[in-house]
Amino acid sequence: VPAGQAVTVALLTLDNDPDLDLELRGPDGAVWRRSAGVGRRERARVLRTGGGPVLVRVLGGDAQAQGARYRLDVSFAAAAKDDALDPNAPPDP
Repeated sequence: VPAGQAVTVALLTLDNDPDLDLELRGPDGAVWRRSAGVGRRERARVLRTGGGPVLVRVLGGDAQAQGARYRLDVSFAAAAKDDALDPNAPPDP
């Protein structure tokens, strides 16, 4: 991911039963963002201020998740300024 760009990864589970989760990780394996909602859709976004790789991990918590079909959509955008008043936004790596 180029410096100053945000990457958004959206996961859509194509099968009805498994509940898959999504993680965005740094090159060292540290989890930067995790989306672990209930349902077929997950979404995570990270801003790469210094640029570099972002690793995507899809996880399934049960036996039904093995072999589950899913689609990943990845998009890049110029970074918007962080909202300093948003207490829920973790710092970007």
